[in-house]
Amino acid sequence: MLSLGLAAGASALLVLPARPRGARRDSAGLDRAACAAWLTGVALRWPAAFAIVCAVPLAVARGPFIGAALALAVLVALRRWRAARGVRARTSATRRFAEALQAMVAELRRGAHPALAAASAAETPEVGSVFAGIADAAGIGARVEDTLAARAAELPQLTGELDRFASAWRLSVTHGLALAELLAALQRDVEHRVRSAANLRAQLSGARASGWVLASLPVAGVVLGQAIGADPLGVLGRPGAGGVLLLIGVGLICVGLTWTARLTERVLPC
Repeated sequence: MLSLGLAAGASALLVLPARPRGARRDSAGLDRAACAAWLTGVALRWPAAFAIVCAVPLAVARGPFIGAALALAVLVALRRWRAARGVRARTSATRRFAEALQAMVAELRRGAHPALAAASAAETPEVGSVFAGIADAAGIGARVEDTLAARAAELPQLTGELDRFASAWRLSVTHGLALAELLAALQRDVEHRVRSAANLRAQLSGARASGWVLASLPVAGVVLGQAIGADPLGVLGRPGAGGVLLLIGVGLICVGLTWTARLTERVLPC
């Protein structure tokens, strides 16, 4: 019990936010929206610590195996949630990058200076800071490649696209090739990748659904057993052998869901 209490205390200290200076509590207490946003941020930044904090009370009350099963389930759910958010963010940023490239290419073909063309593309949401930096660098004659390298650290989901943009800019400066045509080719490729990713997600939806159905079968079996009076929840909820079986079952379900997700995500181009 003492070790579980120490683990809970350490996990709480790990995820405890620092209170900003001058912060005051109003009479209405903490804002619910702010609390929800903070909990979401904690769960996404420290999923393991968040899972331990959630499972420690159950481990103290019902046993370590049951608490470990809950911690494992929460950890896998949070990791899959974070992975899904990452995929959505990467797809959205790639689509916005293609839109910004289209705007920049249109301005270049009208005869605009690259700095002005990049400034027009800076109005695109999500990636506007990238093209604003390009416009500033091109306007003062600085190395655009250095600006893109710095922006790639801020937008890791666009690292590949920004590297290819830097290569196109380098080719245009070094060999005198038309920047509009190089960026137009990059835009077509990025748009093709976005469309291919959308088509693959639609085709893989059946495989993902099958994985979730297979993972839900043990849960359905427990519900059915409980309905006919076999009391599987009572067996799995007991410390000892029941907790071990629960941990093994939850672990197998989590492994299956994680493996299915990685197989389906590995083939996506963005």
